[in-house]
This record gives sequence, C-alpha cells and structure tokens, in this order.
Amino acid sequence: MTVPFVREEPRPPPPAVVERGWQVERAFVGIEIDFERSQLHGAVEYIVRPLRRDLKEVRLHSGQCKVITCQVNNFVSVSEVLSVKPKQKGVEELIKHDKIRLEDFNMQAQQLNEEAHGPNLCITIPFEIRSDLQKQFGGKNQPPPEEVEITIRVEYSTQAHASTGAIFPAQENDEQMPYMYADGRFGFAQDWLPCFDTMNSWDRCPYRIAITVEKEVMAICSGDLVDKQLTEEGKHMFFYDLVYPVQASEIGVVAGMFKVLADPRTPSTVTHFCLPGRAKELVYTGPDILDRARKFFYSFLGKPLPVGSFKQVFLGYGQGTKTPQCTFGGLGIFAADTLHSERSIDQHYVARRAICSVVASTYFGVCVRPRGPQNAWLVTGISEYLTALCLKDTLGNNWYKLHVVDITKSMCEKLGGTISLAEASQSDLANTSARHRAHLLVYMVEKRGGMDAMQRVLRDIVAEAITLQTRMGIPPPKSDEGYGLLDVASFLKRLRANSGTDVRPLVRDWANSHAVPRFQCGYKYDPRKHQVELVVKQDLSQGGVRRSGMVDGVHPFTGQLTIRIYEIEGVQHDHLVDIRDEMHVLELPCHSRRSKHKSAAQAEKEFKEDPLGSCPVLWVRIDPDFEWAKSMDFRQPHYAWMQALKMERDVVGQYEACQGLTNSAEDIFINALTDTLSNGKLYYRVRTMAAAALATSYVEDDQTAGLNKVLSFFRKRFMYESGAMKQNNFAQITDYFLQRDIVAGVAGVTGKEAMEIAGEFLLSVLNSSDNAGNVYDDDYFVADMLTCTARMCLLLESNDTVDRCYQEILRYLAVSELVPAQNGIVLGAATNALAELAVAKRKLSADGNASFRNEIVDTLLEVISGVASNTPFYEARKGSLRALMRLESGSLGVLKMVLSLVDGLVEGSKPTNPASSSRLRRAALREILRACQNDAQVRLALRANTKAAAEVCRRMMKISALSRDPRLRRLSSLILTFLYGRGVPLALLSPAEYIQERERVRAGVERKVEHQLGETLRKPVGVAIDFKEELEDGAEGDSDSSQGQATVKKTAKVVCRKP
Repeated sequence: MTVPFVREEPRPPPPAVVERGWQVERAFVGIEIDFERSQLHGAVEYIVRPLRRDLKEVRLHSGQCKVITCQVNNFVSVSEVLSVKPKQKGVEELIKHDKIRLEDFNMQAQQLNEEAHGPNLCITIPFEIRSDLQKQFGGKNQPPPEEVEITIRVEYSTQAHASTGAIFPAQENDEQMPYMYADGRFGFAQDWLPCFDTMNSWDRCPYRIAITVEKEVMAICSGDLVDKQLTEEGKHMFFYDLVYPVQASEIGVVAGMFKVLADPRTPSTVTHFCLPGRAKELVYTGPDILDRARKFFYSFLGKPLPVGSFKQVFLGYGQGTKTPQCTFGGLGIFAADTLHSERSIDQHYVARRAICSVVASTYFGVCVRPRGPQNAWLVTGISEYLTALCLKDTLGNNWYKLHVVDITKSMCEKLGGTISLAEASQSDLANTSARHRAHLLVYMVEKRGGMDAMQRVLRDIVAEAITLQTRMGIPPPKSDEGYGLLDVASFLKRLRANSGTDVRPLVRDWANSHAVPRFQCGYKYDPRKHQVELVVKQDLSQGGVRRSGMVDGVHPFTGQLTIRIYEIEGVQHDHLVDIRDEMHVLELPCHSRRSKHKSAAQAEKEFKEDPLGSCPVLWVRIDPDFEWAKSMDFRQPHYAWMQALKMERDVVGQYEACQGLTNSAEDIFINALTDTLSNGKLYYRVRTMAAAALATSYVEDDQTAGLNKVLSFFRKRFMYESGAMKQNNFAQITDYFLQRDIVAGVAGVTGKEAMEIAGEFLLSVLNSSDNAGNVYDDDYFVADMLTCTARMCLLLESNDTVDRCYQEILRYLAVSELVPAQNGIVLGAATNALAELAVAKRKLSADGNASFRNEIVDTLLEVISGVASNTPFYEARKGSLRALMRLESGSLGVLKMVLSLVDGLVEGSKPTNPASSSRLRRAALREILRACQNDAQVRLALRANTKAAAEVCRRMMKISALSRDPRLRRLSSLILTFLYGRGVPLALLSPAEYIQERERVRAGVERKVEHQLGETLRKPVGVAIDFKEELEDGAEGDSDSSQGQATVKKTAKVVCRKP
C-alpha cells in the first residue's frame, strides 16, 4: 500500500516563479546502484505546472551527472548542458601567467563558481507542447489553468568514483563489504541527481524514489519505506515516499550489506543499521542514547519526532574518514567511529553528542527550515542550543555551564575572529566556529528572554510546522508565508511577545560581528570612601562590532554587565553597569557596616597595615550568570581568589578561582588548592583545574612546593610506595579524569628543577601504566601520557630523557599494531610525540642527529603515504601531517606534499587522485593554515620571491577558484588572505617589484608604530598598562599626574540590587 502525496490547495506562486514561467509540483526518481563501477544509473521525472503561455525552456542543475536523454511529455527534447570549461581555462591561464590582486581574483572566482553551480541543463519545450499551451491558456492576463501539467524526464548516470554527490568509499581489504551514500549538502545534490538544487522554498516538492540494488544489498532513503519488490533480474527494488515537500539537498540515500536492529522500544518506527562486524557495538550505542534524546525533546518541545519513521545508519569500519555526520528527513548518517563498546568512556560522550545533534536537526533543520540563506544561522543555532540542553539533561548543570565557557574560549582563541553570521552560507555553518557562534547568540537571547519564554516560542514553532504537515483542517498557507519556515524577524517578534524583552540590538550586533567582546577588568578598595573603584575596558584590537556604513575601525559592544561584589557578613550586591564606551571607571559603594567610631584616615591606615583583615570586599565577579559570551581578563588579588575558591558555590566561579591562583607564591594559597584537589564533593573539572594551578605554584624558598603536593596526591592515590603505577581502575569516572588531567597539568610546569621532577614522574607513569585488569579502555589516557612526556622532553633538552621516551613510544606503537586503539588515538599521539623528540634532538646537536631524525621522518611518511589509499586511522593521519610540518618547519617541499592531498599534484610525476576523504582534504588545508599562523618560518618561506613559493601560491589560488567543495575554497582563500592580504601575492612579483613592495611595507610598519606610540603617549597614564596604577592616579578625581597627563573618569549608570 502506498501513501498518497499531500495535495496542497492552489496558492498563488511567488513573483520569481511567475517570472521564470513554471513551478515544480512533484517528482519521481528511479536509480540503480552499480557497486562494480562505483556509479549510479537512473532517471528522474518532474511534474511541472507552466505559468506562462510562452514557456520555451526549463533549466535544471545537473552538476557532474552525464545526461543521456531528455523527454517532455514523451517527446524527445533538445537539451544543452551549459559548460563553464572555457571560463575555467581562462581562470587557469590567469593563475599561471598573470599577476592579479587577490581581491579582484576572488571576485572572478566567486562569479565563476556561481555559474558553475547554477542551472546548467537547459531543456527546450518541443513545438507541439508549446502549441498546446497556447490553446489551453486563456487570454494574456488570465491565470494559468490548474490542470495543465508537463512531465520532464531525464535519464542520466553519475561520474564513476566521484568525490562529491554519490560516494563509494574504497574497501581496504576483502573482508570489508562495499557501501555507498549520497550527500547532497553544500550544493552537491546535483552531482547525483538532476534537480532544482536551490534553497528557495518554491522549489520544494514531494518525491517518490525507487532504488534498485543487488539481492543481498539493502537500500535506505529519506522518507517512509512503502514497498519492496523483486525484479525479473533477481534484484531488489525499494520504494520510498517523501510525502511532504522537500528540496533535493534534503534527500539522503545509503546502500550496503547492513546488519539491522529494530529499536526495542519502538520497533515499528525506529531502526538502526551498521555494517558487518559492528553489530555488538550497535546494540550498546544506538537504542539507549536515541531513546533518552527522544524523551528529552518530547518533554521540551511537546511533540514526538516529526517523521513517520527514523533510521540511524553507521557507515565505515572505524577509520573516521569515510562518512560525515548529517541529517536528512527521517535518516541520520554517522561515521562508524560513533559506535563504541561498554569499555569506552570518552567515546560515549562523542556518540551521545552526535545522536542528540541529529535528533535536534530533525526538529530544526528538517521540520523547521530557514526562510532563505540569510536565516540559516538561526536554525543552526537553535539546533546546537537544543543539543547542549539535551546533553545537560544527562551530564548535569555543571557540565553545561563549563561547556558554554569552553566554546566561548575556543572562539576567543581563534586567530582573526570568526565568520559573521549574517554572511555565513550553508557550507560556512558546517564549520565548528560558525556553529559555536550561532549557538552562543541563541544562548544569550535565551538568557535575556528567559528559558520559559524560549521554550514556549520553540514549542509554538514546532507545533505549527507539524500542523502544516498533518493538515488538521487548517487552511494551507498563502504564497510563501507558510509554517515550517523560520526567519530572524518573526522569531524575535514571538520572543518579545512572550517575554517582553527586545533583543534585536543584541542580535543585530552579534550577527554582523566577526569577533567576541574582550574585557580587561581590575579593581581596588578605597578605605577612605568605603567603596570599590573598578575599571572595565574593552580590547578592540581583535575586532568589535562592525556596523553598516562603517569604513574603518570598530565600535565596542554595548549592553548591561553585572558586577557582583561579595563582602563580609554574607553581604553581596549586584551592580548593573551600562557598557557604552571603550572604557569605564566605576565607583561602587560597599554595603557592609563600618564602625561609626572609625575615621576615614584610621580606616586607611589599618588597610595599609593589614589589607586582608581590614578589607570588607572578599572577592568580585564580573558577569557571574554568564549572560555575555566574552573573553575576560580580570585581575584581583590572590587572597580574593582564595576566598572565592573556599566560599563560592557556582562551578564557574570555582573554576575561575583556580585559574586565578595559577602561579601563586604563598603557602596559604597552596594549601587552599590542595584542599580543593582532595575534596571529592567538588566537580571533577574544578579539581583538575586546581591540580594544574597547584603544579605551577611555589614559595620563596621552594620552587617545587606546589608540584610536590600534586605528585604526592597522585602517588598516594594511583601508585604503590615503590613508585610503580597501580592497575588502572576507572570504575569511578572522576578518578579517570583526575589521572588524565593531572598528567596534563604536571606537563605545564616551568623552571629547570620542576621540569626535571616532572619529566621523571611522567616517564615512570608511562613506563608502569597497566590496564590489564581494568573494565574500561585507557586509549585517551595513554595518548595524553605520550603527548605530555614528549613535550617535557623537548623542554628538558636531555639526550638521556629523549632516548628513554623514544623507547617507550616504540613500545606503545608495537602494542597499537597488535591491538589497535579506538579511532587510532594512540597512533596519532605517538606520531606527534616522535616529531617532538626529533625537534628535541635537533636542538641538542648541530646536525640534529640525522639518522634519528630520518628514521622518524620515514615513520611519519609511512603513515601519511597511507592517506591516499585510506589505510590508517584519520586521527593518526592528521597527527602525522601536523607532526611532519612541525618537524620540517619552513620546508616548502613538505608543504607541497601536504597540498598534493588536496589537489593531487605530485612534483615530478603525473597528476594523481587527491585523498578520497573530503574530511582529510580539509584537514590538510587546516594544517597548512595553522602552520602559517603559528610558524614564522613557514610564513617567510611562502612570502619569499622564489619559484617554490610561487608554485604553492598558484596551486592555492586554483583550489580557491576551481574546487567544487565550498569548504576547500574557503580554507584556501583564508590561507591566501592571511599570507598576502588583498593585493598581488608577494611570491608572484618580479625581483625588482618584490624589493619595492618590501620597502613600502617596512615604511608602512614604521609609520604604524609611530602612530601607536603617539596614541599611547596621549592616553592617561596606566590605562592599558596597569589597572592599579590607573586607579591610584585617578582616585581623587581629575588631576595632573607627574607626567602632566590627566586621568579622565568616564561615569556609568550603576543600579544596585540585592540578589
């Protein structure tokens, strides 16, 4: 029995559809999957309603598909595939020979890509059909008849071994079964199906899809399975219906010899699939996590999954390079790395996050869609926000708070800021930093509007979208203003109606900004006035809010910032400060009582004699409820951080207090950190942060006092008296994370004596670690030990230590070959550690111990050479790439070898195929970008006037212009912009032009330094140097300082409230 298509009531088409002259109504797709040739053969029929009597042609996107025939109402039609090859050759010639500004080149490349990914299949309407249309249409101004339809049929085949669209990953051995998947995101739908590959809502239509495969193969598709037939050739044909209008990019297809697991709770609607060999892990991973996620979303959004059936498919054999995580209508595709056994700890969180993300995307992404690309960030941000809330339901509120802190920190540490959400495309939103930014913006909107109001708004949006699908007696939407399409304006309007809060200025500023607000704050207590004087300054050097119409410079972020002052006698007060300018100097009154008999002069004298005992301010927190996603450099005395660590109940406050006590230099602070580390009632991340801070603490006569406390705690808990490690026992998950993070904290010590002690400790732990009797795997713990020990050997610069570490790494490599770790995490850490040791050897001798170094380079090249043939694990490949580029810093030969993984060009040989994994191609470009940002030798080599630098530059320009993957184009464009700016690349200049440009840049740098120096001299003393000095200079109001400068106080509106 087949499910009928949802028939919508007639509705007026949008003006853009009327102008082009036709509208798609529904589609029928039939494909046959050929695993032997790694391609698809099929046909697609579109039922089109003409809107104009003079309709002459219909255009489709065919991408890299090979069109065989085209028919219109059974008449063979003349079709033409518009080619952009002449323009591509023109761009190639431009790259080869001409010197062009990157700004102009990027404009030409963008225009070329718009044409290359536009509708390129032009189907001419035959004369007979045009004549019938003339008769069936009324007068010129009459609306088109509803019953008139045209059937367009296209027979086609896909490109064999394609890297986009229909992907057939290579099998690594005969034991692995073949499989394929079709990924239509980022404009790749046209590479496996001739379609209308746009984000326009009027190009959506219902689909019926028939997939033919071999008898032992199973085909899985978006939508609902309605029939399964056996053909005369002995093949199976699967029929799927997508009864609600979708875009071609929202259709997913998977085929392979799968193991099937019906969900034990809802077997009729939920099914799990994996390839042979992973069935046991599928039972452990799939049903329980999905059931927990479905229950949360049902309770939070008030509706069950908005699909008739839901299918989870885990592809690959654990190498992590084959399959991206993606969501289609009722179909979630995961990499096999997501599967794990009950022995894994870290991988369980990865799997839970992946499955929660797919379920969230089913609500916001499939059921609720963005109204146009400019609103895509909102749907992405809500999906990420809901994913974090679902994880919070499992992992707790403490995890959620620190998770927001972590993603904010990752954005602040990103060089050059992040992409503007207003400019983000669909491919940009696949980037982690863009998704984090969208998530943080939705999070800040929720903090201002309230959780209850946000939940009501999201419930209403989901309910209306599902109502549209079910058609429960409600009239259909008019034109394009239907339910299920979400835009920023309507979302903020709903939120304002439910909460009474207008957050449009916040959303406008953040959506158009490339950066995160960066605050520098400091305070001091004035005993004469019994008040706190505090400075809040925004650092605009990393970017601020870029507003429309603004040519140069940035504006500071604006809004209300909460300052919470904790005082003696349990008094605490919140002060709301309006942030409008770049800097504010605030005077905040203290509310604790002071003795009536004590004069101001006497209070000041007592404060100077005993600041800790006579100061009523215990500690201060800026934005304690984390209403702003920000970077905060807050300076307060160590004794204030100690009070916060002892008395603060909020996990973020405790975590910040541990960070503030880093490098503390008194016994009282060391004892406070030791008590925190030993307190089993505290959240584990607070304890691990305390361990890291304690390892760097010291006293005047003992530089290793804090480190010895950490090692004493570790030895007492995890080691025997002989110094050997006890058998690992991770039954208490807190102990597992303590072991890992203490090792990482010990590796961060400085000072010769402390590093020698830490080096011996790490080598002993690495040598005696035993996981034989443990019920959990220790892969990530071993990876941490390898990385930290090698880093410490690099700092110690001792031949004996390097040799001992090298032997341990070889031992773990031998073990990983016999028993591969989950996702190859140990192999990846070992390759990175080998590179660290080679760098250490190079520091120790002039020749860098050439034989030792060559041996390590050969090991890395063996791992990297397997990249193109897809043999090692993804983590090991990526780690080897990073390690080799670090070891051969500044070598353009190594950089060209890494670049060949992207474009397939190998020096001295014919062009070869690039790495078949798109994930690995992106990783190669990210490693090049990271090397450019962090390694001065790489930057100098690429900016030099040499043939090798020019070759790398031209290859990068070719990728940015001609690659079909928009993510590769963006990464290569970022590298070029970072190295050369918007002008002509230095590597392409002639020697004379290069010298002239170098002199011009030097002169510009000198002028900039002079300008900055002049600005510094004109600033008030201490504004950007030391907050304490600034407050002391301006404590008595506006006055002349010793340098003849006046310190100006900028007042701010301060509202005091009790919590």
